[in-house]
Amino acid sequence: MNALAPLLLALAGGQGGAGAVAERQLLQQAGSRVVLLSLEGPLSFGASRYLTQLLNDSDVYACLVLDLSAVSHLGVTASLAIDALCRDASQQGRRVLIAAPQPRYRDRLTRFGIACYGGVDFCASRTAALELAASSAAR
Repeated sequence: MNALAPLLLALAGGQGGAGAVAERQLLQQAGSRVVLLSLEGPLSFGASRYLTQLLNDSDVYACLVLDLSAVSHLGVTASLAIDALCRDASQQGRRVLIAAPQPRYRDRLTRFGIACYGGVDFCASRTAALELAASSAAR
């Protein structure tokens, strides 16, 4: 596992249960070039911009799974920061899988044009995103 992954995985919280075990197995199967960033609560511009900088400073990952499942509010400025993260990742040849089960979040991010960046895809759940990341890493 790379040096960035433990920091980002720590943000995911201590979820338990069979689903969490399966997700951990998928993340392990995907390998150290896949990073899971699971966010909770309202996402502010400052927090999302910090994460963008942190991820841009790291060259150890090829795929980012950005989990917005537990985000309670996604504002315009945070959406702009996610847009910047996706644009930068695309320019660097990295993949971004956005787990956003909330249609309003997918709609907002789509209006910003995020889906137009190469390598950026929406998934209905974190599990679906991890499955896609693991299958991509296996190739």
